[in-house]
Amino acid sequence: MNEQNRGVVSSTNNNDPFKTPQPIIGATPTIQTTPTATTTTTTTTTIPPQPTIPGGGVSSNSNNSNNVGNGDDKPLPSIENISQVLQTLFTHHDANIQNEANRWLIDLQSHPRVVMLCLELIQANHPFYSQFFGIQTLYTRIHSDWESKWDDDFRVKIKDLVFNRFILDKDSNNNVFTSKICSCIAAIMIHSIPRLWDDCITVLLNLFHNNETTEIIKKGILDILYLLPLEFETVVLSNNRRLAIKSEFTKVSESVVQSISEILGKNLSSPLNIILLKCVRNWIRFSNSKSIFKSNLLLHIFQIINNQEVLVECMSLIGDLINFYTYMSPISTSRPANSKDIHSNDHENFQIIIVPIISKIFSLKPIYEQAVQNDEIFICRAFSEVLSQIVECYTPIMLDTNNTAVQQCLSFLLQTCTHPNIEISEITFDAWQFLAEQALVVEQESFQTLYAQLLQVLLEKSSYPSNKPIIDPTSELADSISNYRNNVCDIILSCFELIGYDQSLQFLDGLLKNQCKTWQSYEVVYYAFRCVSSSIVDEDISFDVKKAKDLLEFAFTLPYHLNLSDTILFVLKDFGDFIYTFPDLLSNSINYIISLLKHQPIRADALKILSTYSNNYGDRIYKQIDLINSTIEPLFSILNMSERINFINTVMFLLSFVNHNQAPTILQKLLSPIINEIRTSLSIENYQEQRSFLINTLPVLKTSLSFPENYSMLYKDFVFSIWPLLEDINKISVSNKDVELLGCVWKIYSKITLEMGDSLVNIDQLFNNLLSVIRNFPVVTTQIFEMIDTILNQYGKDTKFHPYFINLIDTLINQSLPILSENNNESIPTVTRFYKTIVKSLEVCPNAFNNSPNLFKIIDYAIIFLLNIERDSVMSIIEFLTQLFIKMNPNESFLSNYSLLILNNTLKALVNDPNRTLIVYLSNFLFNWMEKYSNLPNQQIYIRECFAHSDWLPKGTSLQEKERLSHLILKLTSNKAKFRSLLNDISQVCNNQNTWDIFVSYELY
Repeated sequence: MNEQNRGVVSSTNNNDPFKTPQPIIGATPTIQTTPTATTTTTTTTTIPPQPTIPGGGVSSNSNNSNNVGNGDDKPLPSIENISQVLQTLFTHHDANIQNEANRWLIDLQSHPRVVMLCLELIQANHPFYSQFFGIQTLYTRIHSDWESKWDDDFRVKIKDLVFNRFILDKDSNNNVFTSKICSCIAAIMIHSIPRLWDDCITVLLNLFHNNETTEIIKKGILDILYLLPLEFETVVLSNNRRLAIKSEFTKVSESVVQSISEILGKNLSSPLNIILLKCVRNWIRFSNSKSIFKSNLLLHIFQIINNQEVLVECMSLIGDLINFYTYMSPISTSRPANSKDIHSNDHENFQIIIVPIISKIFSLKPIYEQAVQNDEIFICRAFSEVLSQIVECYTPIMLDTNNTAVQQCLSFLLQTCTHPNIEISEITFDAWQFLAEQALVVEQESFQTLYAQLLQVLLEKSSYPSNKPIIDPTSELADSISNYRNNVCDIILSCFELIGYDQSLQFLDGLLKNQCKTWQSYEVVYYAFRCVSSSIVDEDISFDVKKAKDLLEFAFTLPYHLNLSDTILFVLKDFGDFIYTFPDLLSNSINYIISLLKHQPIRADALKILSTYSNNYGDRIYKQIDLINSTIEPLFSILNMSERINFINTVMFLLSFVNHNQAPTILQKLLSPIINEIRTSLSIENYQEQRSFLINTLPVLKTSLSFPENYSMLYKDFVFSIWPLLEDINKISVSNKDVELLGCVWKIYSKITLEMGDSLVNIDQLFNNLLSVIRNFPVVTTQIFEMIDTILNQYGKDTKFHPYFINLIDTLINQSLPILSENNNESIPTVTRFYKTIVKSLEVCPNAFNNSPNLFKIIDYAIIFLLNIERDSVMSIIEFLTQLFIKMNPNESFLSNYSLLILNNTLKALVNDPNRTLIVYLSNFLFNWMEKYSNLPNQQIYIRECFAHSDWLPKGTSLQEKERLSHLILKLTSNKAKFRSLLNDISQVCNNQNTWDIFVSYELY
């Protein structure tokens, strides 16, 4: 079948009437400034007609039906007409006329016989635009038609004509066309190797070494050699073809690498060297260590790397060589490292390959240091990447700190870690992490000094700038430092482990008491202390407990500062379990947190952590509930919504531990202000002001419903007292069609329903409110869907509520049908939520759905919605059909009416999912369907009909292929893994991501 369609110029998708045609050539400015480009402006405003031109190029005996009845009789335009339209496209001032020209050319590209026209257009006697259009279109058609539509004679003809055109371009300065014809030749070679052009790379090399070959052709040959491995990786090929091409590449790789290495050794020019370096990078993986070593490639790289113009590319190639020698083909007889053991201990490989690399890079340190001063980021990054790569690949060997190369590598790596650019510093992190892990295993004490130096570097890099008196936590600077800290935290922990926890804690203590002078210096020390909290709190390690306590106590003596105090707050949060074991330390921590509540900038974080402490350690801090209340009570009116929520959570957590006699008083003080505010808001005449107040207050009310379990009677009394308020707010939201306010009040209804269950006395009213909301809102909101799910879970299995649910689901269906019928982007969320709720109804109260007069419409829509591309929507449909047809047992006529439609659209949806985000769910559904019904004779007929009459298989798929696929589907219904794999391969083949020979293995199964 067709190979993958590629290239800048793309043919129109005739199946997509909404597809906007894209410009045919994406680099218009470059083309217009090319010296050979024609710039004459045409005054023609009408696209010329298309006179009939005889010709072809499609084999007369081709058996592919795409060649028949697909536009073969449509006349081709003349060369002059094409040139005229191209001039219009690129030079006309009227955008409408340019768009018309664009559409005309796109249509021309899809003509079955356009290839012969392209072969004429690329000749040197035609204008530049015509040549480029011809070669670009030809490139696209090679990938789409070579395997499926052309015979060998025509393939050879194209190969010869295009290659000869390339050779004849020996003196051209048209870089744009030359670059594209090189892409075209690379594509032809990939499709021709080995049967039609088995010595093509040797031909290129011989031509390259020919003294008569011009520099332009030599550069073109390098471009082709560069592109060949890329084409090999991206073009869809059968497994046999891929193996054959790889074998050919392997056979000639030594000659390619040797040729490129020799030219590198001549150091002719920096631009040429860059091309050579990029080219050889693509060929390394097809070679072997012996031939690469023999080519002196590394030596020649060392000869040119001092030139900063090529240094970055040289470093990239060195990195590839390190990977190649480490993981693919060591110079030694040792087995290469692999994904399970990524660190090599191959001393011979290290000595022969890596030591010279380290020595050379170390000699380039002045270049690196100059690049740091000049802010040449790419050069500095290249050094950091290669040094880190060496340490990561040869970590076990890097433990030998007596080795000079190791010393040079690690000292230079530490220097790159200090780079002002955070990203360059971060490149080294994996290397430090791997090295620390290995050093800890062998208890390598010699690394303590190195990691002590590293810790100092990381603290400096993690610090806030000393010239900033305060840092806005929402600023880009704060975000940047936070991201760096997230990445560096594990490395700091590794430093503590290698240096020793006692020594590290002593080091931090010394910094705090002897060296820290600014808030920045104090803050970064506590940040580092926070990095090791998980080890101290969660792991069984030995550390100086007193020193850890001293560090925490010292924090309480420091003056308030937004950034410093915030870091200390989170230190207290992370060390909570440790603090909990010391009552005096716990009490001091709570007092410190409470002291911060008076500072507005940090109040939100303080309340959040106070809530966490109350939840986790309430049994020891509940006695301070009066202090907390007395501190917050004067501030309550100015707290924002999230702050109030955290405060209420704090009190509710602590209520579990206070004396029952105190609870009513505490609750009254806590809840009365909230209820009074809501009552006040209901009397506000201005609706916008009223809704704003309610939207900010209702979430707080919802939080206040989190009573401890042992206060159920108080909870019921509270619900009883607020129910009239909820009724009033619900009426206001309905009368004003206010979706946001409606969501707030129904979240409270939902929470009450979940908490009270069968003890809720207002169930009738709840159903009536739901019906009113559904009928009065044009679109059912997510919150209402969730509420329906909640009451289905709570009451759906109780038969006394079935009449309620029958009425509710029928109303929901009637209200949702107009939205479902639209099936557009706006209706997708409703489709998703609606079918999820119907699934829930089928699970707990199937009568509610089965009694709906619109049942069949809902099923019909579901089958149509299978073809939507939105993931959640399709998954909800799959869940619905699974529940209805697989988990439940439909009657025979019901199953017979829907089977063919469901199977066909499921297969079509599977093929229409080229990114395969849904293929697992669709294939599971099909397998479950076939597992349940495949023994029924009609189901086997339906599968065959789906394939026989499919409009989702590639156009031109023979009846024999269709029968073959349907046979495989029916054959594999007992093997889920194979069945899913088959469907995945069918999807890939239909989307030109695989070839038809993939199905041979299934026939052998």
